Order: sequence, then C-alpha cells, then structure tokens
Amino acid sequence: MNVYPFIEAEQAGKHNVKRACELLQVSRSAYYRRSHVSARARTDRDLTAEIIAIHDASKGTYGVPRIHAELAAAVREAIAATITALPEQLRRTLTWDRGKELAQHARLTIDTGVQVYFADPHSPWQRGTNENTNGLLRQYFPKGTDLARWNTGELEAVAATLNSRPRKALGWRTPGEALNDLLSSTQDSGVATTG
Repeated sequence: MNVYPFIEAEQAGKHNVKRACELLQVSRSAYYRRSHVSARARTDRDLTAEIIAIHDASKGTYGVPRIHAELAAAVREAIAATITALPEQLRRTLTWDRGKELAQHARLTIDTGVQVYFADPHSPWQRGTNENTNGLLRQYFPKGTDLARWNTGELEAVAATLNSRPRKALGWRTPGEALNDLLSSTQDSGVATTG
C-alpha cells in the first residue's frame, strides 16, 4: 500500500490537495516536491527554454539594431554638417574606430566626399590623436557621461578650451595656431605640407 494514497488520488483528479495534506500531515511543499510536473508547467518550461534560446541566438540585440540605426543616422548628419564647414583640403579622409555609430559611413562619403577609413580592431595607436583627445575630453566629461545634458554652446566652449591648449606634439603651439598656419601655407603654396 502507498504511504501517500491521497497524493495518488489527487494526481488522478479525485481529491483536494489541501485536504490530502491535512490528513497525511504533509506540507503542501512536500506534496508538490513529490508530484510530477504538470502539463502547464511543462509547457511553461518549454516556452522559457525557447525564449532563452532565441535570446541567446540574438546575442542580446533585442531592440538594439533600431537604436544603432537611429544613432548612426544622427552621427552621420552631425559629422556631415560639421565637416562640410571645413576647407576642402582638410576634409579628404576620416579615420574611425569600429563603433556602430558610423554604420552609415558609405552615405557620409556620398554626402560629403570624405573617404572614411577604419582602424584595425584593438589598435588604438592607429588613431593616436583621437585617443589623446579622448583623454583630454575625459577631464571634462567622465566616461559614460550623457552628452545630452549639455547644450551646443557648452560643448563648443570645451572644444575651444582644448583647441587653445598648447601641445608638445605641435611644438607647443595650440591646435588653433597649427590649423591657421596650415591654412595660410596651403593658400600661399596650394599644397599642404606636414612639416
């Protein structure tokens, strides 16, 4: 004879679990630990496994492609608006890291005529000026800072401050002075030199 006859009866749908547990002096949790997995629990478990498999296959990109597309469009528009204001001899190429924010690089090239090149993965030395500038910017905006908190005027003030800061690589001239020297030399000779 089974020690828990009411549990078997409950599984067959003949008795109430609560009453069976009272008669046998067994807790409900003990009953459910011993009971078989219900059809609904099996279905829930299977659905959960399927959702996890889909999520793993998508590598956590749910909703992300749309966000990256919007970011790429915004970045392309901002770069195009800024770079077209530069003299033509200064906007021939742009070297970028491998971030998703420049996914629309081909359209940027079509819109502006600027050739976009990408640095090799894990090769920050290929973008030395960029890495140095990022370090300087971190003094004003710690990593992870949301730049939307600042207006354009405040961001331009930081850019002006950095462009008026002397640099050893430029012979202790400021980037603004170096740019002016370059522009005046190209206007005089028609050919840019790197000194």
